[in-house]
Amino acid sequence: MNLSLDFLTIQVVLTFFLAFTRIAGFMVTAPLLSRDGIPIMIKVGIGGVFVLTVYSTIVESADPFNLSIALFHEFMVGICMGFIMNLFFDAIVTFAHLAGIQMGQSASNIFNPATESATSPTATFVANTALMFFIMMNGFYHLLFLIKKSFLIIPLASYSIDLTIFTESYLSVFNAIFITTLKIVLPLIAVMTIMDIFVALFAKIMPQANMFFLLMPAKLVLGVFILVLMLGGIGVQTEEFFTTEIWEHFDKLLIG
Repeated sequence: MNLSLDFLTIQVVLTFFLAFTRIAGFMVTAPLLSRDGIPIMIKVGIGGVFVLTVYSTIVESADPFNLSIALFHEFMVGICMGFIMNLFFDAIVTFAHLAGIQMGQSASNIFNPATESATSPTATFVANTALMFFIMMNGFYHLLFLIKKSFLIIPLASYSIDLTIFTESYLSVFNAIFITTLKIVLPLIAVMTIMDIFVALFAKIMPQANMFFLLMPAKLVLGVFILVLMLGGIGVQTEEFFTTEIWEHFDKLLIG
């Protein structure tokens, strides 16, 4: 049996290459896929599978007048898409790290492989919990659907993004994501802040007592209890973000 390769025209190869470049940029900053622990060859394979999956929906554009500019354009589009999705987890790490410091974990930072930096155990726990819910809710399907939608809205080598609108929308989306993640960690931050206020009041009433060392174990126990109560809220907020809010944010960024 002879295998015909007549379908491999220059336009098909160019379209595949540009689409793969966008997905490669997406995987540089996307949740989980951007981690250094995943071998490069596996990332290349995942990118190729993504391209083949969404290839039928890709709008083939005219040949780009400059291949280098087209590659840079597609790579930057992918990076921006992945950054928006990963910003959710980065914001959670930021706020949870602040809550961990309030719990007295400033001297017990551990290495977080997701951010490649030292964060408090609370930040690592909350971020990994959100990532676990992301995987349980078939988050990779949402990644794939998002990539598919981007090819419909922004055709390959189309240069159709208005940078002025994109910049303004990017700032508002950035603020909206931080507000969403703040809602997740806000109960813990609020409880720790109230305890700090009580510690300050008692220290003022009884200056001879070292309230800091007396209440530190209580803050840790109470913080762990609040974290257990927050587990359900973390799952709900993560699912709502990746099933509803993320589509609104990308429509605002890509369409205006």
